[in-house]
Amino acid sequence: MEQIEGVFTGPVELFKKLHDAPSWVPALVITLVLTLVLGLVWSFRVDVEAFLRPILERDPKIPADAIDRIIDIQKKFMPVFAAFGPIAVAIGVFIMGLIYWGLGNAFAEDTKPTYSQALVVSTVPGLVMIPWMLLIIVLCILKGPVAVPPERVSPTSIGYFMATESPKLAAFFFSLDLFAIASWILVFLGCRHTLRMKPVGAFLCAFAVALISIGLKVLGAK
Repeated sequence: MEQIEGVFTGPVELFKKLHDAPSWVPALVITLVLTLVLGLVWSFRVDVEAFLRPILERDPKIPADAIDRIIDIQKKFMPVFAAFGPIAVAIGVFIMGLIYWGLGNAFAEDTKPTYSQALVVSTVPGLVMIPWMLLIIVLCILKGPVAVPPERVSPTSIGYFMATESPKLAAFFFSLDLFAIASWILVFLGCRHTLRMKPVGAFLCAFAVALISIGLKVLGAK
């Protein structure tokens, strides 16, 4: 609870404390549980037909007669696919921890950081996404069947208010979410005060996570 409160009210003080006493497991567990809940709620509330058909029809590699079969399969296994969300998040956490640890050693101001401290930076900033995830869960339940990915349900991004025909441009706009931007800022503060990195190194870490986050969504947009 101190970490959840700290990312909103006193992130600098929080990350300074976490330098001396790294703690990242609770933050990871909370993130994984909410990721699973969000994925399951969305998978049961999504209109698979309305969600997938436009995407499949835009793909020239998929024969028209195969679209219905693909949709039927997806309807059966959508909740199963939701279970892979926490696995992907956990893998990403440890990979980003390695990146932060490597850059932390390269741009250390005094003592070089430990991998445990790097895992703090790859988990604790994600706590700022808790209200965003809870909002999507509530909206999915209240709004009835949805036909968009989870991140497009929340009215906290530029993409929610800007219509475009380009899937990749839409993905870019939806990537610019207020809570996501806040998490990138927290990565910078974590690198500065938990990893004790030079400002340029902390900026590179925050820029890297923003670039990866936006890039994956844009490249995967169809």
